[in-house]
Amino acid sequence: MPKKESAEPVSGTELQILDELWKDAPKTIREICDALYGDTSASFYATVQSLLDRLEKKGWVTRDRSG
Repeated sequence: MPKKESAEPVSGTELQILDELWKDAPKTIREICDALYGDTSASFYATVQSLLDRLEKKGWVTRDRSG
């Protein structure tokens, strides 16, 4: 997953998400939740989804919402 040269800096939590994706991308939100938290409950899912939204806006990730 290439990062844009002009990408904004990331927070520590965003970096944890990126580390997971750099290990083995692509991953679903549920796979990231399980890897980071060992849990795929609604609250963790929403948190990871929000972080991915931020990372996408910053130019660090692209998302495939096809299904």
